[in-house]
Amino acid sequence: MPLGRCSGPVPRCVATTHDPRTGVRDHATLRGIVAYRDPIEAPDGELVKAPFGVYATVERPGTVRVGDAARPG
Repeated sequence: MPLGRCSGPVPRCVATTHDPRTGVRDHATLRGIVAYRDPIEAPDGELVKAPFGVYATVERPGTVRVGDAARPG
């Protein structure tokens, strides 16, 4: 039985381009991600232009250790 399930890519939002203390835009994070990663298609068919993570849910709490087997589901 799996410990968790990934349901799709997470698009980055503009909040990552602002300093969390001041709210001032200070970095072109999204431009960097778009330049580094190609867009991908989400399971629902939507194109994710700045993928940098996945949505996931815990199905069974447990411990994951370095060296444990993992595979995409």
